[in-house]
Amino acid sequence: MKIYKEIQRTCKSTYLDKTFCDICKLEIKNNDSRTMDDIIIESELGNDYGEYGGDKEVLSFDLCRKCWNDKLVPWFKDQGANPQSENVNW
Repeated sequence: MKIYKEIQRTCKSTYLDKTFCDICKLEIKNNDSRTMDDIIIESELGNDYGEYGGDKEVLSFDLCRKCWNDKLVPWFKDQGANPQSENVNW
């Protein structure tokens, strides 16, 4: 026979509280649940060793909409890059 005893456990968890633009340092606020301002530039560089695992370095930047539109997009265009744009509806 197994007898179970109920115990209460507490644990800490981490959640995203705030995001700041890595250029202008202002907080990126989503004023309501319908706003989507997630601009992340990220690279993942590494090695895949198959069944032995792998490793990678992830480098990322968080950007506000203003810095993205006013600084990064023009800079990319000045470098000769042509952005690909896609509208997504759901």
